[in-house]
Amino acid sequence: MTLADALHALAVAGCRLTPGSAGGMSLEVPPEAVIDRAVLDVLSANRDALAAAIQPATPAPATDLAAYLGSRGLGPESAGFVLHAANAFAVRTSAVTIEPVRDTEPVFFEPGIPFVTVTETRWHEPGRNYFSLPPGTPGLVIPQPWAIHDPFDRRGIEGLLAEYEKANTTPVAAVWLDGRPRVIEAALIDCQNVTAAPAKTNLLPWRPQPAPENCQV
Repeated sequence: MTLADALHALAVAGCRLTPGSAGGMSLEVPPEAVIDRAVLDVLSANRDALAAAIQPATPAPATDLAAYLGSRGLGPESAGFVLHAANAFAVRTSAVTIEPVRDTEPVFFEPGIPFVTVTETRWHEPGRNYFSLPPGTPGLVIPQPWAIHDPFDRRGIEGLLAEYEKANTTPVAAVWLDGRPRVIEAALIDCQNVTAAPAKTNLLPWRPQPAPENCQV
């Protein structure tokens, strides 16, 4: 009788091989089952191989991996997901590592460049009448129009700059003037010898402003 025959006979009789203590095995036999002696002889002859085959897989050091993942900043839910994925794809837990990902370069917002208008500047906006700004009105050149926080203002400024560039007309600049972003001819402003004290002047007014202390929002 081969080992395959013996296992088939056990299955037909409703018997079950289970892991035993100290790496051995046990044979569970239903009360009404009758086992042929030849089957037992085959089991005895192949005891070591069968015992090794039916032993449960060595439990993954889940606690160690969970502790490792926790030390890397993963919470219980995320660590549980990693453990589940490792078991599902039969990945050794010792092979699971959290590698640092190179962060993208930090974004630095360049401060505005102070200027004053050199002549009276007239504006017209939809729904509003024409109004003018006197010569000497202070403002800031916006060196990074893409950093304008308000999406409506940003799209408007970028669109105007693109139109002027396409038309190849008088050089223009994105500026912060009279409390909002605008596009103005570069010849109408003067940046020479114009300074602004950072302690008194917000050089990034187009960026979100921190809420004042002790202020309820």
